Amino acid sequence: RGQVAIANTVGFVHVVVDAVGYYRSDGDTYVPLTPGRILDSRHGTGGFDTPWGAKESRDLRVTDVGGVPADATAVVMNVTAVQPTAATHLTVWPAGATKPTASSLNLPAGDIRPNLVVSKVGVDGKVSISNNAGQVDVVADVAGYYVDGPSGAVYRPVGPARVLDSRKGTGGFSTPWPAATD
Repeated sequence: RGQVAIANTVGFVHVVVDAVGYYRSDGDTYVPLTPGRILDSRHGTGGFDTPWGAKESRDLRVTDVGGVPADATAVVMNVTAVQPTAATHLTVWPAGATKPTASSLNLPAGDIRPNLVVSKVGVDGKVSISNNAGQVDVVADVAGYYVDGPSGAVYRPVGPARVLDSRKGTGGFSTPWPAATD
């Protein structure tokens, strides 16, 4: 109890785990939505019509758009990075909070890669999105949100926190995981 299993089937690999929240009997209730585009920097959707530059952060309004109400406590989005000019990572976190060290999406130069992201909603109903290197267009499709409510399985969003990184010894592991390890 209180643990997750992680397995590697082939070769050696370092493992990184970032915790973004947990479920319990009191907290916020998830409300799914039909996915809707709230950001596309290639076309100006969401108020941005240029790629993110290196080390650039922008705040995206996520409440009162795409079906997410003003009282949402967290948002679920499919965030896609589109053809970065350099290998990079994006980080998503509540606007107004300190940027976490955990990345939300990692990709090599020239790739198009999505990832499901859950972020607590920050100041003014916004989340911050940061690009690490090069230039990259960013697309976000909202898939759901959380609101205060004690019914069913509820989610407690937290700022991303690195709980395992075998490259640095975080979480008690400091070597790559060999094949057939779990």
